[in-house]
Amino acid sequence: MASKFKRPVASSRALAEFSKETKLVIQYGGAPCGVDANLLVLLHGLGDTSKPFFQLGEQLQRTLPQTAILSVQAPIRVPLLEEDAWMWWDSFDSLGEVNMRPDPRRALRDMQNLFAYLTEPDTKGGCGWSMQHIHAFGFAQGGTVLLESLAAMRAQTLGSVTSVCGPLLSLPTYTPPLPIPVCFVTRSLGTSSAKREDVRAVERGFQNVTHVHYNAPNMGMIQGKEWGDIMRFWSPRWRNLTMWELEGEVREVS
Repeated sequence: MASKFKRPVASSRALAEFSKETKLVIQYGGAPCGVDANLLVLLHGLGDTSKPFFQLGEQLQRTLPQTAILSVQAPIRVPLLEEDAWMWWDSFDSLGEVNMRPDPRRALRDMQNLFAYLTEPDTKGGCGWSMQHIHAFGFAQGGTVLLESLAAMRAQTLGSVTSVCGPLLSLPTYTPPLPIPVCFVTRSLGTSSAKREDVRAVERGFQNVTHVHYNAPNMGMIQGKEWGDIMRFWSPRWRNLTMWELEGEVREVS
């Protein structure tokens, strides 16, 4: 049956209303071409804000076809810092020491609520996105939140998820592993048993994992040519609607 492409109804104003309920700061930008065929959700790491990741999304829009972007800021402010810095869970105790047993449940609820809002039909107050056309990218703590949220949801569908230096906190015990395509990026000098354990944990939770490893002395964001690996992972999973599909001239043949 032929049908015209139905554009999701996400907008900065609608997402601002959603933000009031969840305390998440959300920045949204539609596809420059006017066709929001894909949505890229971006989550920052510990001590950052949504702004640089929104700017990253704007740069990616120059390469990714028909892509809207949504950058999400964590709801908890990092204590004892004057600058604007946010975290997804309480990462420090009252003395400023690193919390070795973090509790990510609030972040998981926020992400589940966000995905529910994005995919709820517009007739019910949602945005009308399909999960298979939503892609998620998270750095460090943000990547962990994405993986843990999808695992908690037992999500069966998502366009893809990319986690850069963001391992799972938990060890998945459910079977079978979730079918969502995952790009899991690690960094270290050489190979380490900790990194191998991180990869094994992700592979226990997700059956379609592409592992990318860089030898680097820090846990920083991917840079320059490293983006080529992410683009190769993304390329077959991004849709680029033709004019016929947009106008409803393509018919399904059974």
